Amino acid sequence: MKRKFGDFKRREIQLDFNLYRVNVPSREISNSSLNVIDLWPEGVDRTIMFVHGYAGVAETWEYQANYFANKYRVVLPDLRGHGRSEAAFL
Repeated sequence: MKRKFGDFKRREIQLDFNLYRVNVPSREISNSSLNVIDLWPEGVDRTIMFVHGYAGVAETWEYQANYFANKYRVVLPDLRGHGRSEAAFL
């Protein structure tokens, strides 16, 4: 069953972002990391990075990631203190 969301059609198969989550350690702040969803299909050589706005999360880009993930590497970071990334202070 396909449901329409604005001008986007929702696919029947959605990506499980938890399978593609990685923690990227911070060089400046010890014991701190950013949570990043990194969708990297085999054989692609171009990357698209989507960055959410204030009070957003990486999942904000769910529809765009599902659309572009078959032709591009898609990187969705949770900015520091948002989503699953730690809020670290200097």
